[in-house]
Amino acid sequence: MTSMIPEAPEMPQPCDEWEDLHRAACAAGRWAAGDLMKRCSAWQLSREGQASVHIEPADSPVAAWLVQNRHATLTDAGTGVRQDFVLGSRHAEPRPPVAGEPASVLVSHAYAAAYCTVLAEEAGVTTTVHITTSHQ
Repeated sequence: MTSMIPEAPEMPQPCDEWEDLHRAACAAGRWAAGDLMKRCSAWQLSREGQASVHIEPADSPVAAWLVQNRHATLTDAGTGVRQDFVLGSRHAEPRPPVAGEPASVLVSHAYAAAYCTVLAEEAGVTTTVHITTSHQ
């Protein structure tokens, strides 16, 4: 006799799936930041600032994974998560600020925008990039 109850679809392991997605988003960010650094002058890259990514909804699996793995924090409103990106003009990936090297708003924005694109396309979350510039 055939069961009338449909079989549950095989679900990928969330940890592996979200970690792979995060790696892919980071790789896209590194490529975008590196490409921008090749095309722009040091003067263009010298504008200081940083980028942050807002990912919604907060209860999406990818947002929960990012918070759990300390890649993002819950926003003040609790509607999403926030991830900050600070990249220097000579580094194509986020890192702690280095004394004497300002963070480049253009490089940070390029990384964050590419990162957002991957998350939005692959996880179906809403992403926005916010930039903060420093006065020079």
